Amino acid sequence: MIRPLRDLCEGRKEYLSHLCEEKKAAVEDAPEGRLRISVGKGRILYYHRLDPKDKNGRYIPVDKTDMAARLAQKSYDEAILQASQKEWESLDCFLRRDTGLLPEEIYENLSQEKQKLVVPIREEDSVYAEKWQKVPYAGKGFDQNVPEFYTARGERVRSKSEVLIADMLYRMGVPYRYECPVNLEGLGTVHPDFMVLNTATRKVYLWEHFGRMEDPKYSARTLNKLNAYYRTGYYPGENMIMTFESANVPIDMRNVKMLINWYCVGENAAKARMI
Repeated sequence: MIRPLRDLCEGRKEYLSHLCEEKKAAVEDAPEGRLRISVGKGRILYYHRLDPKDKNGRYIPVDKTDMAARLAQKSYDEAILQASQKEWESLDCFLRRDTGLLPEEIYENLSQEKQKLVVPIREEDSVYAEKWQKVPYAGKGFDQNVPEFYTARGERVRSKSEVLIADMLYRMGVPYRYECPVNLEGLGTVHPDFMVLNTATRKVYLWEHFGRMEDPKYSARTLNKLNAYYRTGYYPGENMIMTFESANVPIDMRNVKMLINWYCVGENAAKARMI
């Protein structure tokens, strides 16, 4: 079971630690003093205040405005450092507290006998994934006398690249549906190559692999299809994954694995998407 709030806080705390180190070093390397800005009669004048008691400061000539920029950056960095330290301390205080089990985790800690008697507030991931996988749908048929490609799961797909993607999803335990129909505005029913499920977050992504990008007609159809996806509310990185290849640039399975890890694989994907 994912612990979304604590995972988010841990990730944010780590980010703030790096930010504090970066801004602390920047402040230490900045010039002494503060910046005063005077605006009037269409002119912006900069002054360098080395002495806190000096309310005016020394005028910074136009050809020395890099000093004004460094002083302004210093002030900004100091504010960022202060805010980051306060937030880090608040998060650290929260994470050191014993918050006990999350509501979603209580079911997992019941005995098997008691689990059979209660209705959990959230189905176990494996149960949810199995039900999602078994939802019936009408896929797209195959023409006669075309090459046959089969995945490790035993289903027929249209290309070697689709076999590679399907088998990678299967090996990494990601539920998917092949060519599950979707209705797009202005285009009608299409069959995206894959519909994949992040079991932990319960989020579904469409995955389209565009495999003949060297073909001008295919590329034109691809652009038209992508425009229909956008009009319907499917956006790359939000609820849609896209991969591409051409005759000269084959699919890179390292990237496929990276995309699956980022979007689909349980706690890692959920944590990454929340930070």
